[in-house]
Amino acid sequence: MKNSYIFIYNRSLGTKEEVRDFVNSCESIITWRSELSNTFFIVSELSAYKIYDLVAEYFGEGKGEFLICKYDENNSQGLLNERSWHLLNNNELPPKEKTNS
Repeated sequence: MKNSYIFIYNRSLGTKEEVRDFVNSCESIITWRSELSNTFFIVSELSAYKIYDLVAEYFGEGKGEFLICKYDENNSQGLLNERSWHLLNNNELPPKEKTNS
């Protein structure tokens, strides 16, 4: 079952590019978005525990600080881009908007 997670990391884990490379290379992450500093919204069928293991394996056990928490739409609030809310609430990216050309 797919779930949405919020992955927050400290710079000691890696740069935005290094963390994005991890997220892109991880076959268990189905899709993702990032609009906040040091934060990725990810969708995976894995548990937070398994995602933790992947992060620790990729960057090295004990390197950096990070938090992976399952998103709960029934107890969440904030100001985000509409596309991010769609990913978090629907476990998928929204369809691309069509442009009139």
